[in-house]
Amino acid sequence: MIARAALEGVLAARAAQQIDPRTLAELQSLLEQMDEQSSDSLTYGALNRDFHRLIHQAACLPVIRDLIDQLWDTLEYTGYSKQLFTSRQASQREHKAIFAALCAHDPHRARTLMEQHVLRVAELFAPTEPLASSKPATQQLTRQTRHPD
Repeated sequence: MIARAALEGVLAARAAQQIDPRTLAELQSLLEQMDEQSSDSLTYGALNRDFHRLIHQAACLPVIRDLIDQLWDTLEYTGYSKQLFTSRQASQREHKAIFAALCAHDPHRARTLMEQHVLRVAELFAPTEPLASSKPATQQLTRQTRHPD
């Protein structure tokens, strides 16, 4: 999930730089649908993936988008994705903050918020170390993969 956080952060930053009003309106609509408490976790999950996919598409980086799609598919295949929607309020707060960064065309904030969001969600099914770090996911990935000399 650290790799996915880094990749989604890259796409969120790029999307913030070039996202158009139509895509922002679509994201707003998805957020409103996700806010409806009546939606079951299957519906919420589909809306959540659509929210992320719209951001990925807005970035116009198809190779990275395809890599993330493969990571999403793996998560769904393993069944872990069913555990991700136990705390919708936290996810929605994060989604709205990401959306605000996209509306402001703030790539740094969009990247940071997306990375933190994906890493927080990862903690729901694979707790690792505390996520209090404000370091980008790419730095965390580098730190975790270094081997002592």
